[in-house]
Amino acid sequence: MERQLDAYCAHLRNERQVSPHTLEAYRRDLNKVLAYCEKQQVTSWKALDIQGLRSLIARLHQAGQSSRSLSRLLSAVRGLYHYLNREGLCDHDPANGLAPPKGERRLPKTLDTDRALQLLDGAVEDDFLAHRDQAILELFYSSGLRLSELTGLNLDQLDLADGLVQVLGKGSKTRVLPVGRKAREALQLWLPLRALANPVDDAVFISQQGRRLGPRAIQVRVKAAGERELGQNLHPHMLRHSFASHMLESSQDLRAVQELLGHSDIKTTQIYTPSGLPAPGNGLRQRPSTGQTHQGRRLMSIKLITFDLDDTLWDNVPVIISAEASMREWLTIHAAKVGDLPLEHFASLRQQVLQRHPELKHRISILRHRVLMHAFEEAGYPQPEATEMADVCFEAFIHARHQLTPFPEAEPMLQALRQHFLLGVITNGNADVQRVGLADYFHFALRAEDIGIAKPDARLFQEALQRGGVDASAAVHVGDHPGDDIAGAQQAGLRAVWFNPSDKGVGKGDKLPDAQIRSLTELPALLRSWQ
Repeated sequence: MERQLDAYCAHLRNERQVSPHTLEAYRRDLNKVLAYCEKQQVTSWKALDIQGLRSLIARLHQAGQSSRSLSRLLSAVRGLYHYLNREGLCDHDPANGLAPPKGERRLPKTLDTDRALQLLDGAVEDDFLAHRDQAILELFYSSGLRLSELTGLNLDQLDLADGLVQVLGKGSKTRVLPVGRKAREALQLWLPLRALANPVDDAVFISQQGRRLGPRAIQVRVKAAGERELGQNLHPHMLRHSFASHMLESSQDLRAVQELLGHSDIKTTQIYTPSGLPAPGNGLRQRPSTGQTHQGRRLMSIKLITFDLDDTLWDNVPVIISAEASMREWLTIHAAKVGDLPLEHFASLRQQVLQRHPELKHRISILRHRVLMHAFEEAGYPQPEATEMADVCFEAFIHARHQLTPFPEAEPMLQALRQHFLLGVITNGNADVQRVGLADYFHFALRAEDIGIAKPDARLFQEALQRGGVDASAAVHVGDHPGDDIAGAQQAGLRAVWFNPSDKGVGKGDKLPDAQIRSLTELPALLRSWQ
């Protein structure tokens, strides 16, 4: 049983990418179930039934476990049995139909606005620790960060000029949050002192020895500030709760607060309403149109959205495989001697062409044509005929390359966005939106092979800004590649939306996107939520 439990925890860590804290909590709860099974001589997960699990829940409740803790334990059991059933190791779930004993609903503890001002508006001594701790308190309250998010914060996630911070939350999901004026001022006073401490990495908050502050150290400093300024216990999550409660009081927009907090389920956010239920109208009122937050002003200025094509508007791998097969088929029929050449020989010819003409690196159509022409010449075709054969063969490839079907949601999404934004294309590929049938949606299309530079080169994005007649602050780029699309766009000053249908984690060294979506249908709603 323990071996299967270890395998499930490895699945949570490696495939589900849950946070270390969540993994530790699940393991702790499931160890209670495992200990109970050993005591009751239940020797396999198959043998644990609903009666046994109900007995364990009753014992834990009698021992003082809260309803919330028991609910989490049942959730952990359901997750374990979902995994075991999927792996063919079980065919039941003993937690199915079980509910924890009802407990008293506990509201999150918060500071009222007067107490929050008392905490943050006092005099700050002009030294390393005081300015660091003030910046920590201000950022917790200004942006509603989790402790783990603030602990893991790096310099490149801060944009003080625009008043934004990008955080990596639960499930490796990123979100961009506004940073208030007071928090920006506190950070601007703290960062020069940080630089004098010889930091060992890019952590925003460090010790006097230059090392990243850990969760426990931050908890201790926050607690000390609460005792000193308020005479009460204070912890980081109380500041997050206060941020959420005060934001909801002022905006009456439950959905907006959900997005700011990074809650996957709006029910989690409903605890901040007086009754725990949505406000009238489902608590999903339109956000006030005053545009008072810096983030609101910035995001409402979006005028241009640029798109990558391959693997963003359609699945490109089967398209290229089909196009290569069509080219090979043409060669087999019309030039068998060339068609019989191994792929390695075409790769060698490509390297030879690039060595002689490095300027063709990003002009992939011309490069492919040159490779074909040299292959025909090697096969004994005279130069004029080799060129003509390369022309026809390349057309067979490029025709098949455009026999593609966009994702079903692509055209409805483009049609909806085109009514409100300028749309453009920035692609490193040789797809032509005219031949694909999408040209009517776009105001311009930039292909690396037409210009001679490729993403992530910032000049390609700057050319798009010039075509659209907008500043970088008014543009968003959408693409699937963390380097070419996300890093390239951000380097040029655009915001970047990562199209990530397989929900991959952010790679080591990759730039964090401003947002990520798993389906193109999410993009219009994302833009609306930003506004």
